Amino acid sequence: MHSDSKLRAARLFVVPALFVVALVAGSCSKSPTKPQASGNNSTIAQPTGSGAAPKTEKAAQGNAHGSKTPSRPLPRLADATVSSIRKHVADAKTAYNEAIKVHEDAPSDKDTFFAALNRCKNELDAADAELQPVTLWEEESSMEDWKVSAEEDGYLRTLMPILGQIDKMRAAAEKISRPR
Repeated sequence: MHSDSKLRAARLFVVPALFVVALVAGSCSKSPTKPQASGNNSTIAQPTGSGAAPKTEKAAQGNAHGSKTPSRPLPRLADATVSSIRKHVADAKTAYNEAIKVHEDAPSDKDTFFAALNRCKNELDAADAELQPVTLWEEESSMEDWKVSAEEDGYLRTLMPILGQIDKMRAAAEKISRPR
């Protein structure tokens, strides 16, 4: 199996698995109410806290899980790398939209259609290559049942939307490239 295929296959398993674990753990650990500490029997549940956490704080939170000590730390992507990944995804979307437009306007122009589609796939491959250190660590941590701190889990969750965009765009590009 090709290494890109392994990476995609692992991501298709790991990302949804982490999402399900996060949902289950989040719903089990958070209680919106707590009993009022008073001496009478008519205790009324009172809301805890002052409301929802800001979105920026929520992205950095996570759930610790795993049982083994990691053999290496989670690699962090530089801001410039994340920006580059986002640019690759945006360029892939532009190429995909161009392919769709060519296909609708001139269905017989297969060369231009497939050239735009290949540019889309190349941009997605470039984004995958830049994400590879983190996705390989995530795959290994899942397979080896490494301890993942809440902070590391939060960092991985901030990358999930990007991974989802890449996978969705790749699936769409694969779908339209098939003969009908």
